[in-house]
This record gives sequence, structure tokens and C-alpha cells, in this order.
Amino acid sequence: MAVGSALGIALRHPPLALSHWLHVAYAAGHLLFIGGLLAALLWLGARLGLRGRRKNAAAFVLATASSAIVIPAELESFAARVGPGAELAIVAAGTLLAGGLAVAAWALGRRLRRVWVATVAIAFAAALAEPFVLPGLYAGLHLYGLVLASLFAAGGRGEREERPRAQRIAFGVAALVALGSIAIPAPAAVRSALARDGGVLLTLLPWPAAELASTGPRVREDVWLRPAGKREPVPPTDLERPAAPVVVLVSIDALRADLIRRDDTRPHLPNLVALAEEGVDFTNAHAPGSMTVNTLTTIFTGTLFSQQRWERGTRWRHLWPLRDPTPRFPELLTDAGVRTIHHPASDWMIDEFGVARGFAVEHYEPPSEPREGSRRWNHSDDLFPRMIASLESLGPEQPAFLYAHWMDPHGPYTRGGVKETDFLSYLAEAEHADRHLGEIRAAIDEAGLAERTFFIVTADHGEGFGERGRTQHAYGLYEELIHVPLVITGPGIEPGTEERLVSLVDLGPTILDVFAQPTPGRMVGQSLLPWLHGRDAELTRPVLAETRLMRSLLTPSGIKVIRDLRRGTLEIYDLNVDPGETEDRVGEPTAEMEAAVAFLDRFFEVHQLRAGGYEPPYRP
Repeated sequence: MAVGSALGIALRHPPLALSHWLHVAYAAGHLLFIGGLLAALLWLGARLGLRGRRKNAAAFVLATASSAIVIPAELESFAARVGPGAELAIVAAGTLLAGGLAVAAWALGRRLRRVWVATVAIAFAAALAEPFVLPGLYAGLHLYGLVLASLFAAGGRGEREERPRAQRIAFGVAALVALGSIAIPAPAAVRSALARDGGVLLTLLPWPAAELASTGPRVREDVWLRPAGKREPVPPTDLERPAAPVVVLVSIDALRADLIRRDDTRPHLPNLVALAEEGVDFTNAHAPGSMTVNTLTTIFTGTLFSQQRWERGTRWRHLWPLRDPTPRFPELLTDAGVRTIHHPASDWMIDEFGVARGFAVEHYEPPSEPREGSRRWNHSDDLFPRMIASLESLGPEQPAFLYAHWMDPHGPYTRGGVKETDFLSYLAEAEHADRHLGEIRAAIDEAGLAERTFFIVTADHGEGFGERGRTQHAYGLYEELIHVPLVITGPGIEPGTEERLVSLVDLGPTILDVFAQPTPGRMVGQSLLPWLHGRDAELTRPVLAETRLMRSLLTPSGIKVIRDLRRGTLEIYDLNVDPGETEDRVGEPTAEMEAAVAFLDRFFEVHQLRAGGYEPPYRP
């Protein structure tokens, strides 16, 4: 099985360089180690004289106990979505089922032992295909699938007391490779490659993190590396503003940045394209994460995931910033007399969950009827009429901030009709949301608000369509997931295209600035308002992102660093020559790359929340 899986990896990544050969060798070694453990357990069972029902019972207990190591982590996210009280039952049922399947694979192999060559061929084919199935996702299930294939083949082979000398030598070599792959930490480039292919054992191996620590120069003194309490508030910009400004912010789920750039997709989004042409189109905007809840919480707090406090909820068993004390910028606006209005798409976006806390007015209505695949959320169809009603209710002297997050075009991409491919279905759903943007824009004009309204459209994250063999989002911090559209129109804004690097963390300071409010020193963002008015302002804050214990830094010069704390990996890319992030430079970093790694590590060393021993949790 190890040979089959390693061959599959070699076919997926042609091993042309030493690091590729090491990648294959470590992958094979890890699987040989697992196979060795299985063989040892089978040998022990035989020596203990287990037969018949006792042997089956012992095998079931052992298989279930082994499954309990990897299965819960894979089921946790699904169980949390089902609802309160379901998590324990789902995980327990999944673990027992996994244990039963393991015993069944062995038993089936035993029944087919007369055609052992066929059972081995089937298992080998499964191992060969494994690297191509959900690469980089569900490491526990990858491991479990390989174990099932091994048990199926081993059951057919049965126990052998005596083995030929050549076979014993081969087993000895395999044992050395297996032990070496566990005992000797893989180089950083190999470890990152293993993670991208599933990372079967990466979360269990005790490899020292120091081996992957940055070796670059000491981080230069930087204002953003001072503790948040030591940074002074930034006063509002001295710009002329409407007497009673209105800000409408719409974040559209999973909207890729390239949709308004490509010739084949631009015609499908005429309203967003028109807004980009009439206002400022930020072509190099980046989200601070690739999961909706992380990104929105960061936008509203102005802090990163590791700076916030997350804990399990009671209604939805996921982690939420329920008692995170950081003030959200809508709270600051409400206190300043601004009418703040929120139309949540889902119940986890309401005030009590802490993501978008602090709105004076919160209009949440559960979906009137179940929607296929929508997991209890409203779509833009439901939200835009409510937003229009809120706009029409504003008085002539009432400053206001209105926000809604539209869940389309989130999967399963059905709102615009099912098309020939997932991408076309996704594009049709994005077009569906775009029509409502046009209706919001028309309502602003009809309500007489155009002269004082700033209209901001962005996305919480992008969406993958085959990059790295992956789809949808939240699997990493690559450009297809965090490069997002950002368009801002409004009074006094000079139309144009802005190619300099910005972050959605800048939205909070920008909106505060529109209302002539200072930016708190804790916010890791800066106001874009001077740029919107044609002034040349310097943005010094780092462009960071964080999700699932992965952290990234993108520098203005195009160097991208991604550190995965859970799997202990580090990736470095130069987007100037490698915009697709296919050539990991971690094995040959430049001084500039080493400095970027050092800054990333230092930032979180300074700012990570550690009150009462708190450590940032893994949010699946």
C-alpha cells in the first residue's frame, strides 16, 4: 500500500528534484510505519491465541479505538452544523462504524484469500488513487482509507510463519525507511508538500517546531509590533464629508476577485463592473481569512483570529467569539450617534454570537421555508428588499451605517440554476446577486441619498475551482481564496483603479473615518479615505490573514508567507513570478523572504491573546 500511495504521489507530482524524491520517500515511510503497526498487532493477536469470536471482538475494539484517534476531527465540523446535541452522537456513531468497517475489510479479505492476488491488486489500486482524491483535505480519512485497503489485502494474505530470505530483507529495508521517516524530521519543503497531499501523520508526529523556525534577520522596529495598548488612536482625516453620511456595506460570499477582471465573466456582473468604473476599484484587495466567520469578525474588530477569544456555543457547537471583549466598530458608531442597521443572513450573525456585535437595529428573520443545501440562511432575494426599506426610512439629517452579508454565491450554487459545470453554476449565482446590487443602487437614488451615500461592495473570501486539486474554500490562504474584489463609490471619490495592496481590515478604519471618528490603536488597519479622495497616503500596516491555525503575510513587494501551526509547515512564494503559488521557495529563501517570515512570527508573538493561558483553538 505504501508503494501504491507513493507511486500515486509521484504521478501527481513528477519527482524531478531531490525534494520531490524525499517527498515520495517520506510519504512511503509514513505508510510503511502504519503497516508495521498493523502487522505487529496481527502478530500479537496470533501469539495470544485469539481465535473466532474473541479474535473478532478484539479486532473490533482495537479498530474502534484506532478510529477514535482520527475520525472525531473529521466529523466535528459536520456535527456542529447539524445542531446542538448531535455532536457526540454523530462522532460516536462514526467511530463505531469506522471500527466495524475495518473488521469487515479484514474479514472480506480473509474470505477472498484464494484470490489473494486480486485482493492485493484492488488494494494497490485504491492506494494509487488515494493522492488524487480530496488532496490536502481530511488527513484522517486518507489515513483510514489506506488502513482499510491494507487490512483488505492482509486478510487475504493471512499469517505466514516462514518467509523467504529476500522477503525478510525487503521487510528490514522497509522497517528502516519507516523508522527513519518518523525519527528524522522532514525538511520544511518536504513537510509542506506532504501537507498539501493530505499530511497523513503530520498532526501526530513530534517533530520539533524549532526546525521550521525562521532563521532570518531580527525584525526591525515597527509600530505594528508594539502591543495594541501602546498604539495611539489615529484621528480622522481632515477631508470634507457630507453632513450626514450614509455607508452601505455589502459583503458577498465566496466572490472571487477575478470575476470582474476576466473577459468571459465581466458581462455577467454588469452592476459590480459599473460600480468599479464609477468609484475606486481596488484590484489588490485581500481578505483576512478564507472562512466567513473569521473574516467578518476580523473586519468588525480590526484584529486577527489569534487576537480574539473563541469558545463553543450552545446553539451551534462551533467556536464563536461569544465573549470576545474587543469593541466592534458598529458599537463605536452607535455610541457616536450613527444609526447602525444590520440585516443578518443567518442566526449565527446576530448580536449574541459576537461576530457582528453592536448594531443599534438588527432585523433578523429566519428563512420562511427550508432551502435546498442552504443550511438555514437567507439569500440576497430575502435581504435586499429589507435593506431597501431601511434606506427609505432614513431621515435627511440621519447619519447611518447599513450592513448585510449575502450568502450567494456560496455552494451548492443553485440560486442561478444548475449549469453544465460547477463554475458556470457559481457564476450564474453570482450574476443573481449582482442584479440585486443594481436594485440597491437604484433604491439609493430614488430615496434621494446618492449625494451622501458611500456604497462598498466586497467579499468575505474567494472560491477554489481546481487550483491545487481543491474546490470551495477554507482549505488554505492561497490567492484564489483571499484575493477578493473591493469597490467603493461615494461623494468626493475620484474614479480610478488602485493596484496597491490593501486589506479588508482597512474597512473598519475607513468607515469610522467617513463618520469623522478616530481609529482605535488596537485595529490592525488604516483608513483608505485619503486614497478615495485622490490623496497619496502611506499604508504601513501588514496584510495578514488567518484561518484554521494557518497564518499568512503578503508584503507590498509580492512575497507571500504561509505558516500552518497545526501541521508545522511553512510555505514561501514570490507572487511576482509565481502568481499561482506553485513553486514553494521555503527551501531556498532570499533575505527578503526570511525577513517576511520573521515579521509574521514576531507579529503573532506580540499580539496573540494569552490571557489566562488561552491558546487560539483550531476551528474546523
